[in-house]
Amino acid sequence: MPKAVKNLLKVAFGLGLLAWTVSGIHLGELAVLAREGDPKNLALGVGSLLVAMLYFQWSRLHLLIKGYTDGIATSLKIFYVGALFNNVLPSNIGGDAIRLMYLKSLRADNWGAPFMLLLLYRASGFALLVAGGLIYIVVDHDRLIHLLEAQHVFVSFGARTWLIAGAVALVGLAALVYVLRRLSDKVRTRILGFLRNCQGALAQLSRADVVQLVVQTTLFHGFRLLSFYYLILYLGQHVSLWDLVFVISATAIIAVLPVTIAGLGVMEGSISLLLAMYGVSPSSAVAIALVNRAVMLFLAAIGGVIYLTSRDDVVRASRAASAEPNPAPARSPESGGAA
Repeated sequence: MPKAVKNLLKVAFGLGLLAWTVSGIHLGELAVLAREGDPKNLALGVGSLLVAMLYFQWSRLHLLIKGYTDGIATSLKIFYVGALFNNVLPSNIGGDAIRLMYLKSLRADNWGAPFMLLLLYRASGFALLVAGGLIYIVVDHDRLIHLLEAQHVFVSFGARTWLIAGAVALVGLAALVYVLRRLSDKVRTRILGFLRNCQGALAQLSRADVVQLVVQTTLFHGFRLLSFYYLILYLGQHVSLWDLVFVISATAIIAVLPVTIAGLGVMEGSISLLLAMYGVSPSSAVAIALVNRAVMLFLAAIGGVIYLTSRDDVVRASRAASAEPNPAPARSPESGGAA
């Protein structure tokens, strides 16, 4: 199937999911809740989300790539143009691939180092989400199972599930080792060289950088969690911060599934269903999911302005990258700024 058709199907499927989710809104009910809500909670909710997405997402990236950029302005350009490609454009080049092309065209003398830094940017955010979700599952296992079953979702987080997950991971690792052994010496040498370059990127980071990355990643997710909390309060609902740990973790992980563009519809549907599971009214849950999407589109709009005013730089970076023997990686998913 042609890639253009696949992208079109992803957009159509995402819009369908979004339309189905939005159909759960009762405007009259939502208007009453909004009129009765405290504007301070609305300001805190939207403000926290803007701080998380506009500042901490960028600052995390800048911390990792500052050795390649000319300063804050270049880091901002790389971040926001990447946000445009990740959140709006149904292209075959994702935001992280664009960022990689930028970095390669600046000071990088190989693909491995900037690739590893961008991977660390993603992995650090995702790892914290997974850790938070796992801790929640372990601590509140029985209650979570009960809540899911009330929504007619039947899952198990028992020992058998973890054993199956471990077995799948071992099989995947064994398959990877087998494939590497079957490769030719030339290809294996190139792969090992790429991995050495990746390792060299990690050596560029000091302990202070690593600590700062962990702190900023925690603050990013913390501000997103607070934004949901205050928006829920504004609409006259209540969910504990502890329960929101699972909501934030689960929705970000679900949105990674590459079935739509930028998790369109998937993210909104998962946020709405999980918030409703914890007692938030369907209209309020959908409204909060739409606020989250609106901020993502705001990021993309900023990226669009920067892209239009510096398109020549992007083209030069793409041409410089495509002229190299090692191509840039394929599209990397970005969900809700989760990572």
